[in-house]
Amino acid sequence: MLAAALEKTCVLTDGAAFAEKEIPYEGGSVRVFIETLFPPLPLVIFGAGPDALPLVDAAKFLGWHVSVVDSRPAYATKAHAANADAVILADPERVRECVNLSRRHVAVIMTHNFDKDKKLLQILLESPCQYVGLLGPTSKFQTLVENLEREGFTLNKEQRGRLHAPIGLDIGAETPEEIAFSIISEIKAVLEHRAGGFLRDRTGPIH
Repeated sequence: MLAAALEKTCVLTDGAAFAEKEIPYEGGSVRVFIETLFPPLPLVIFGAGPDALPLVDAAKFLGWHVSVVDSRPAYATKAHAANADAVILADPERVRECVNLSRRHVAVIMTHNFDKDKKLLQILLESPCQYVGLLGPTSKFQTLVENLEREGFTLNKEQRGRLHAPIGLDIGAETPEEIAFSIISEIKAVLEHRAGGFLRDRTGPIH
């Protein structure tokens, strides 16, 4: 009976991980401590070049579930991306059938191929992914958008809100490892609705 009462009332909202609740029970009450265990964050990295591997490692260090997708047989192997949870060989045209993208997914495009980036950008923005990041300079992103618009695909406000291009926080990253931490930090900041600034400048509580 107590288990049934807990099942009905012990529901956390707004992404809360911990809470205390007073549960009515047989004329009195029971105070319970609740811990919510969320499944690993699913990250999909499109492109398995040398700069993608540090991103795989950084995400796995945080306990995320990492999938790597590449259209090149030499790169889309478990031997190449050893720390990834899944390695998928697929052209952009086959992404919809090979990768099940949900609202929990975050995706990063780093193929270094303009045409592939363009196709993937449209596919990911049409998907429910909560975060889409594109590696490369602002000029490349603007050209991609212009090309997509000429082909009949125009980004709406909601899609622009989920898109981060250029990807990453401005920390002066140069090496693949530094860029990986810049990307990971931005994803974390976005998911936690933080600006990614200095904690010393934060007026509210840190946690």
